[in-house]
Amino acid sequence: MCNADILTTAPFDRIIAQHMQDQAHLTCAIRPHFVPIPFGVFQVEGGAIKDIKEKPEETFLVNAAIYVVDPQLIPLIPKETRFDMPDLIKKALQNNLKVAPFYLHEYWIDIGKPDDYEKANLEFEDHFSVKSLY
Repeated sequence: MCNADILTTAPFDRIIAQHMQDQAHLTCAIRPHFVPIPFGVFQVEGGAIKDIKEKPEETFLVNAAIYVVDPQLIPLIPKETRFDMPDLIKKALQNNLKVAPFYLHEYWIDIGKPDDYEKANLEFEDHFSVKSLY
């Protein structure tokens, strides 16, 4: 399953195959997200500056909103209450179920905001030779 507001070239067949190979209860596609720090960052130890990194870039592994869910997780979902995927992930982890990552390197963009939707249209047309259907 995946969120409806993403555009991706994710290899769904490979995600499912890895989920099966890992014998996971839940597989979550994750991707790197880079956050530039526009300032020098100091490392301080014991009241002394030990190092400075000028304008470093931090990398985080973020949720790509693509999942493979084993039917065994259905009983963990409460009825008649809001329960999002992060809730299910946390519940699976609390129950010591296997939650596996799938590292996504393919094209991916959240198109939930108008600016991102426009960006995706331009990128997809430029990079994938997709012509308008209209």
